[in-house]
Amino acid sequence: MRASVIGLWQLSGNGKVNNFEDVVKLDCQYIDNWSFLLDCKIIAGTVTKVARGDGW
Repeated sequence: MRASVIGLWQLSGNGKVNNFEDVVKLDCQYIDNWSFLLDCKIIAGTVTKVARGDGW
């Protein structure tokens, strides 16, 4: 089993996605489409959000 610190929900703007079912859908989308490239995209998106300061 894999665990992630950040995922599609966080990158989608977790302040904008408040519905629990939508959060679960994003998590399932990550699980169903997991790849090394997707993890690299998530990491790059995280770095970009932190650098811009447009987190939550």
